[in-house]
Amino acid sequence: PSAPVITVTPTQYNSLAISWDAIGGATGYAIYRSTSSSGSYALVTKVTSGTSYVNSSLATGTTYYYKVLAYRTEGAVITNSLYSAVKYAKVIPATPTATAISTGYNSVRISWPKVSGASGYTIYRCATEAGTYASLITTTSNSYTNTSLATGSTWYYKVAAYRLVGTTKVYGLQSEAISTMPVPATPAPTAVSTGYNSIKISWPAVAGASAYEVYSVGDKDTYLARVTTPYFTQSDLTPGTSYSYKVVAYKTMASSDVYGIYSNIVTASPIPSTPSISVLLNTYNSLNIKWNEIQGADKYEISRCDTSTGNFTKAGESVTTNFIDNNLTTGATYYYKVKAVIEPDVYGNESAILSSKVLPAAPVVTVTPTSYNSLSLSWDSADGVTGYRIYRSTSSKGTYVLVTTIPDGSITSYINSGLASGTTYYYKLIAYRTDGTVTTLSPYSAVKSAKVSPAIPDGVSAQSASYNSINITWNKVLGASGYTVYRCSALTGTYATLATVTTNSYTNIGLITGSTYYYKVAAYRLVGTTKVYGAYSQIVSDCPKPAAPIPTAASAGYKSVYINWPAVLGATGYEVYLTDQQTQTDKLLTRTSSLNYTHSSLITNKQYSYKVRAYTTLGDNTVFGSDSSIITATPIPSTPQISVDLNTINSIKISWEPIGGAEGYEVLRSATIDGTYEIISTISDAEYVDSGLTLQNSYYYKVRAYITDEPDNIYSNYSAPLGKVMLPKAPSPSAASYNYNSIKLTWDAVDGATGYLIYRSTSASGTYSFVYTITDGNTSYINPGLTTGTAYYYKVKAYTTTPNGEVYSDYSTYASSRPYTTAPIITTSVPIYNNIRIDWNAVEGASGYQVYRATTLDGTYGLIADIKTLNYINTGLAMEKTYYYKVRAYRTLGTTKVGGVYSDIEINKTRQPIKPNIIIDFKNTYVNYFSPDKSYDSPDYVGFYLYNNGQLPLTIYSKNALLYNYFDEYYNSSLVLHYDKDYDNIQAGPSEDGFVNFYTQEYPSWYDMDSIIYFDFMYDGIMYRGYVSYNHGCGYWKK
Repeated sequence: PSAPVITVTPTQYNSLAISWDAIGGATGYAIYRSTSSSGSYALVTKVTSGTSYVNSSLATGTTYYYKVLAYRTEGAVITNSLYSAVKYAKVIPATPTATAISTGYNSVRISWPKVSGASGYTIYRCATEAGTYASLITTTSNSYTNTSLATGSTWYYKVAAYRLVGTTKVYGLQSEAISTMPVPATPAPTAVSTGYNSIKISWPAVAGASAYEVYSVGDKDTYLARVTTPYFTQSDLTPGTSYSYKVVAYKTMASSDVYGIYSNIVTASPIPSTPSISVLLNTYNSLNIKWNEIQGADKYEISRCDTSTGNFTKAGESVTTNFIDNNLTTGATYYYKVKAVIEPDVYGNESAILSSKVLPAAPVVTVTPTSYNSLSLSWDSADGVTGYRIYRSTSSKGTYVLVTTIPDGSITSYINSGLASGTTYYYKLIAYRTDGTVTTLSPYSAVKSAKVSPAIPDGVSAQSASYNSINITWNKVLGASGYTVYRCSALTGTYATLATVTTNSYTNIGLITGSTYYYKVAAYRLVGTTKVYGAYSQIVSDCPKPAAPIPTAASAGYKSVYINWPAVLGATGYEVYLTDQQTQTDKLLTRTSSLNYTHSSLITNKQYSYKVRAYTTLGDNTVFGSDSSIITATPIPSTPQISVDLNTINSIKISWEPIGGAEGYEVLRSATIDGTYEIISTISDAEYVDSGLTLQNSYYYKVRAYITDEPDNIYSNYSAPLGKVMLPKAPSPSAASYNYNSIKLTWDAVDGATGYLIYRSTSASGTYSFVYTITDGNTSYINPGLTTGTAYYYKVKAYTTTPNGEVYSDYSTYASSRPYTTAPIITTSVPIYNNIRIDWNAVEGASGYQVYRATTLDGTYGLIADIKTLNYINTGLAMEKTYYYKVRAYRTLGTTKVGGVYSDIEINKTRQPIKPNIIIDFKNTYVNYFSPDKSYDSPDYVGFYLYNNGQLPLTIYSKNALLYNYFDEYYNSSLVLHYDKDYDNIQAGPSEDGFVNFYTQEYPSWYDMDSIIYFDFMYDGIMYRGYVSYNHGCGYWKK
């Protein structure tokens, strides 16, 4: 085997360690030792496992030499390697493992574990790591503090152990160099809560420290503060949360700050502060525990015990700063402590323990004059009190005499009468409670006193009565003979007597508008001739001014608000202000004499605040009344006013007027009026048809308008809910007279209707009887056999046939009419310069006709004729004037004429008369034309040929036709128009011509071509007298 390579090192004061590298194939190793390198080596030991060996029990200070060989055993054969090279070492103490730490701003501490067998240690120091280390001190301790060092300067140290062998120090090796510097000591902080959101970190002052830095410790350290005091408080923390801190001290040197080591981490949680409590008497069986308010506390827990050192149990909780502990035992003593709590579970420390004995509470007494010879005592009611004892004295510190005992604890007042008017009396009370034979007394009340005098008037008020007067009122004082009212122009000025009255009110008139006046009242009682006055009332004041308006404000659309108010008596006008409640500033919007104002151009969905004040103008002076209360309103889209109507057999139409500014509408539906409404549509139109509905089901709707905004829409209020039962739509009938004994109903077809039922009544709210069923799809019905002029009312129901039977609509609204004769139709209307003729057709069932006329189309039509004919000539009219006519037929029932429907209005205008335009061919005038020789026995004829060249017909009459000779001698008294028979008159139409023949009633004595025929004719309504002669021509004149 190869020769091993060995090392020898000291291990401690009596041993050396030998180690070598492993030899391949070796069975073991033989270790040999000598005390000199060339001396005799003795076998120390053989090692069959491992590659090291500690040779102990050696002499300290002696050097030992070693060599090792490897051997291999194969059967009985042992094969040795060559010896290793000789290695040696001196036996010395072990090397210390030293550490150095700062122990203050000017000292460091070097320490090491004790070295086995060492007699002592020498410490070496150097200012640099590689410099020459000087012996600093030799010590038998295993530590040393090097003081008086410069803060922040680094020092290097080594330590060597030694063992005394006789008088010789045998040194071990020096330790590795270690270094440190003097820095301020590490603070030792503590952290405690100083309130619900703060923690105080404090520490003893560190010697030599200039200041301290405080850090919050978490996932990452956070610098909080640099302080020169040995404490720091962090605020704005979360209650109940754990916070961690560390602190480091530093010393400021010439060129830098020298920091010490960070402190240990300390933690604390902010909790509510500890209350300071008091325990007060309350009632006979309760105590009132009070404490100061703890910032941040949500509530307080109160604990109670019957001894100061016993087990305290929870008595209750309170969110205020007191707690009434009830149902206690009178005379027993109870102990309390309180702690603050932040929800849900952050608890403060408990207060100090305080106690009280349960006694009736001392009464709180008041003494007031009630009349000239009595005083009234009153006190607060004390629960559980058996009674009260009242004591009185004539001086506050004098002897108090028992006045009375009130054995009823429910009584809380007493009138002490028979007293001397003007004298002051002093009182104190105690409450007591009796349980069996034990009476427990409360403490005395505080002493209260009063002088016997009329009571102070209460309820005193001063109110502006008008722009120049104030009304002062008060409650009557028992026993008072009268009252004196005092006034001053300043609160603290001298009050002068204003009036002495026996009533309990007084109106001070003739005041200056807007000036403030101050008043007080005193009651007095006459004792003989002396007025004994009570105390003054409280001072009240006011100034004459208009009253404050009482306005209301409401949204008037998406950009406006409407403000209105009742009139204020005496006000000249009003000012309306926009109020900013955050900045408490007002902006005048308008000054107006009206009682309302609309504020426009606003921002939708923003709340606006307003106030109103009235003012009165007196000459150049304007006096303002008080501001009204502030009112608010928010402009939002107006609320839709919906109508809900049946639309088709399976749909309902919801409609409303468009809302100003609205960008859309939400339509919601429910099965019941008070049920849950769900959105069924969002639309931009102002109507929606909800289809696919089920017959006989109820549907309710409401609608709201909206304006699109970010992040949310701005909505109006919901409309009032309206609903319908899904039925066929109710028809909308109309009724009209059909003729004198029938009425015709018509309606629009109803979607899905199978038929219609018709009902009739003789009054709008009367009983409607079934009349007729329509099943053929018609949408009209004529109701015959009715009485002319009688009112009839109709309702119609639609129905649809389903597999489950008929489903009926609601009744329609009623339609009514009366049977009247129908309207005449005016067939012709002919103006005849100052006459107008009207013709009309006959009306079925008519008894007669009434003609009405007016001078304007919409004027009053007056009856001008009641006739039975079918025409009427209205004569005597003004020329060139328009007239308006209407005609109605009537039917006579008994003695009553029932008028029918008026005709359409006929308009016509009179004109200037048209002159005749006729030509008479007088050469064709003849006498005895048919029997000129007088040989016939037939009557004689005369005649002429006429041309009517006018535009109107011409009528020639028999009446007044005469035959004369040339000398106007009368021939015949009566000519008669004749052609093939006798006529009263004949007519020649426009542009017509022909013979006009007369025959004589008797033969004239003579006649010839000089004879003259006279006749009457009418043209354009005017009667003319005409003449014609063969020899003497023709002519006419107006009669």
